[in-house]
Amino acid sequence: MYSVSPNQGKRFYLWILRLHVSGAKPVEDLRTVQGQTFPTFIEACISLRLLQYDTELENVLTEAATFRMPQQLRSMFAMLCLYHHSVDAFQLFINHKQSIIEYLISAYD
Repeated sequence: MYSVSPNQGKRFYLWILRLHVSGAKPVEDLRTVQGQTFPTFIEACISLRLLQYDTELENVLTEAATFRMPQQLRSMFAMLCLYHHSVDAFQLFINHKQSIIEYLISAYD
């Protein structure tokens, strides 16, 4: 089983759909939920309730903090804010501020 990073956008949501929708289906069919075809994979994921959006993004940053450098976390944070318009960016930053700015704090101590 391969994993896909959330900052890979469309590929990440396609991966989530592939994990939760049974049977091998064409990619276009994965965007169809109960007869309604959604324009994007993320909308199909949300319709299937596969994403608890803010909780999922919190988990992504928490997990990434265990094996990513602060610079990579800042890039990931920026990507999440840029591509996930429903995210509460300020709260997400407050919750993960320590790991996001860790290097900046130690560099100026």
